[in-house]
Amino acid sequence: MRVDISQLFGHRGKSIPIDLSIDINDTEGYPDVVGFLEPVKIKGTLTNIDDIIVLDAEGDTLLNVSCSRCLAPVNVKLNFKLYEMFSKTGNIDEDIEAVTEDSIDLYPYVRNEVFENIPMKIVCKDDCKGLCPSCGKNLNEGNCDCDTSYINPKFDSLRALFNVDEEV
Repeated sequence: MRVDISQLFGHRGKSIPIDLSIDINDTEGYPDVVGFLEPVKIKGTLTNIDDIIVLDAEGDTLLNVSCSRCLAPVNVKLNFKLYEMFSKTGNIDEDIEAVTEDSIDLYPYVRNEVFENIPMKIVCKDDCKGLCPSCGKNLNEGNCDCDTSYINPKFDSLRALFNVDEEV
């Protein structure tokens, strides 16, 4: 989604409003994201502050994400802030992006901000039981007949640390 910023150059203090809807279809690198249920809505301003174009906006969207325990789909409302700086004169600072054209493609900045704000662990409900480690059955739908009493002997020394009845 390209935004024309040509009217901001040479006009310090001038702002233009931003009100966009951006469809994000690329979820590569984020396997828990099933998809977007609505476009990402961005509302804010682009402002020329000392020949640096500042994007200050807020965004929101609705995502469909897999539960971290049982893989069931979960709808997540996501709100985030978007703050980026651009300069046509080159990189003055590492936080300022260089712009070579009279427009800015906001898609990569919005996409990055959306994925940075997704919580690391999302569960369908607080008491989600997850999947059986043996057969893979969703334990929220009922128990399975798997034998869960087997404990790998490689963990005996670790288990011994927790079975100590000595006072420290």
